[in-house]
Formats: sequence, C-alpha cells, structure tokens
Amino acid sequence: MDDCKLLDLGFVGTRFTWKGGQRVGLDRVFKRLDRAISTSSWRTLFGDARIEVLSRVNSDHHPLLAVLRPEQFDGGEKPFRFEAMWSTHPDFFQFISGSWDRERWLPGALKELAVNLKRWNRDVFGNVFRKKRRILNRLGGIQRATDYGRNPFLKELEKRLVAELTEILNHEEILWMQKSRQQWFSLG
Repeated sequence: MDDCKLLDLGFVGTRFTWKGGQRVGLDRVFKRLDRAISTSSWRTLFGDARIEVLSRVNSDHHPLLAVLRPEQFDGGEKPFRFEAMWSTHPDFFQFISGSWDRERWLPGALKELAVNLKRWNRDVFGNVFRKKRRILNRLGGIQRATDYGRNPFLKELEKRLVAELTEILNHEEILWMQKSRQQWFSLG
C-alpha cells in the first residue's frame, strides 16, 4: 500500500469483516480482512465518502458499502401506485375484498381503495426499506456483541432475523422489478 501510495479509507460498523469456522474446543476466529483503499486524488474528489461494514447474512465475510455522497431527501407527496409485493401478504386479498365498495361509482370506489391501501401499507405491510434497515441494524448489533459466537440466544436470534430478512429481500426484489418495468415502459 505504501509503495502504491494508497490510503485505507477506514470503516463504520463492526470492526471484524470475516468470521472463521468453529473448531471443537477452540474459540471462533474473527478478523478484519476486508478493506477499502484509494488514492489520495480519489479521496480528495470524494471527501465525504465513508465505508460501511454491512451485516453479514449468507457469507463468512461482511460486505462493504462505499457511500460516496450524502443522499438528498425528497419529502414530496408521491402519487398512488399499486405495489405488486403487497399481494405476498397473507391478508392482502381479504383486505381488498373487504375494502371494495360495490355500491359506489367506479372512480370513487378506486379513489377510496387507494386511500385504504395507503393506510394498510403504512399500518400493516410497512415500509420495506425501513424494515430492512431495522433488521440489518439488529444483525449488526448481534454481530458486534462481545459474546457473539458463544451465546446460543444470539445465534438463534440471528437465524430468525436472517429468515425475516430473506422475506423482506424478496419483497424488495418484487418492488425493484416492478419499478424497472415502469421505467422501461415510460422511457421506451
């Protein structure tokens, strides 16, 4: 690194990026093997950049995420869009049949259904990104715990959270697939 004049960019998150195998009679080995490095000109160009050590899910290595620029918040009201991922919820179709007003004129019934779906999304289904971030934060907390690898409760909790995360990632995949098709359709 010195010969090539490279800088270690540091990290935010758990200090170990690799979890070794468990051997009988020995403690599990944890090391910081993965790093992000750059040249000084890159660091000058991306002065606010930070490297986040993300939660490890299906690997023995933690992924690293380079956040180059802070995100801009857009708090504007978004138009209603049906989300295909909602149909994976076990109560979705029952909710739709209970919310549909057969007596109303079609445009009014659709408008009322959209309002009810927004409320249902907020109160029941929930924000996929928020749920994902919460679970990843919990996984990160477990993986940063001092007795991680030796505590059976943390091991079981980690397994349950990974299963929950898998379901959320499936919802997110459906969401992005739907959004990509919308862009393809609108942009040609």
